[in-house]
Amino acid sequence: MENKKIELGVFAAENRKRAADFLNKTTNKVKTALDQNDDGELNLKDASIIAETLNASVKGTVAVIKDIAQTKIGNWN
Repeated sequence: MENKKIELGVFAAENRKRAADFLNKTTNKVKTALDQNDDGELNLKDASIIAETLNASVKGTVAVIKDIAQTKIGNWN
């Protein structure tokens, strides 16, 4: 059991740079995806655009659910 802990520690030490590189690349991709106005920064403008998009999406979903519910209720009567 002791031997496996040492091997895991060596493995982690040897792969630390790869993990850090992976996290940096992932972070950069997430930032790029969230940068809605392509100014290279994540800021309140980006959050506002995301909020507006989510609001419109939720309103559309609610309208569809309402239509489905009304159709189902109409079929029951």
